[in-house]
Amino acid sequence: MSTDISLIIPIYNEEEFLSKTLDAFIDKVLRASLGAGLSTEILFVANGCTDHSCEVIKKRAVPSSLTIRVLHCPRADYGQAVKTGIESANGMFILKFDFDWWDADFFYTAVDKMKSGTKIIFGGKKETLWHGDRSFFRRAITHVRRRLNKRLLGGVEMDPQGLMAGHTSVLKDLSRQCRFGRDLYTIELLFKARQAGLSPLQIPVRVRDVRPARTNILWRGVLFLLDSTRFFIKYRSR
Repeated sequence: MSTDISLIIPIYNEEEFLSKTLDAFIDKVLRASLGAGLSTEILFVANGCTDHSCEVIKKRAVPSSLTIRVLHCPRADYGQAVKTGIESANGMFILKFDFDWWDADFFYTAVDKMKSGTKIIFGGKKETLWHGDRSFFRRAITHVRRRLNKRLLGGVEMDPQGLMAGHTSVLKDLSRQCRFGRDLYTIELLFKARQAGLSPLQIPVRVRDVRPARTNILWRGVLFLLDSTRFFIKYRSR
């Protein structure tokens, strides 16, 4: 049986959070899928997990209308986890969420846009440095990243983090061209899409902190700056 949607969820040491919220998350996905009249597979991609996240997922009883698969990346690399999910997707369309960031409005809007021909879609955080639902520190980090992204993308102001959607064939082709991992993966994917003459759509989304970050934010910032420098040298300095 063919699948309409492949839903990619990267996970990293989520055992405690999964134990508390997995049932509710699957119920939300099921309601959205049924509401849109779509068949859905969920691809949980464990990247460098050292806890029992995968076991929690595998023990969960799955409704017959959903397919759940658990994929593995040997090291903690968010970008590589997304890339693995895209390469393994069987659906006509791909949607990518973070486990702690579900947005039903984005799901429905992205599906409608993809059915109408839009090839690639990103969710952009609907917040500013001074206004938003997250802490000022997290908003400040996003503000800096957004400015860097604009520089890396040649003046295009997009914040491709967290939520993404697209035609599977298109995303697979673009993803296979990407060489960067971690947080630069989605930037490179967007860059490749623009090089291919595509016009990625950005849908404003609202984001809230529902639990502490799984990795050190400052360290992620340092890695992002280092990767951004490498990206700029490779693509923008020519």
